[in-house]
Amino acid sequence: MVTEILYRISNYSDEIEAFEKKHAKALKEFQKEYESNKEDLEKYDDLMAWEFAEQGREYWDQKLKDLKSAL
Repeated sequence: MVTEILYRISNYSDEIEAFEKKHAKALKEFQKEYESNKEDLEKYDDLMAWEFAEQGREYWDQKLKDLKSAL
């Protein structure tokens, strides 16, 4: 169980890191930039995927904490 959770966290972290390298900024900065410019479908797709990866990592981080506290 713990191994599966760590695997998922690692995958989401890798995806987040790839977006940070691609756009040379953190998610919050990218969101602000996206919202202040005209619509760009490629950036929108990246934003949605990046937000999903952040939420996924947060979810699995919390599951790991919950599991550790139960043991």
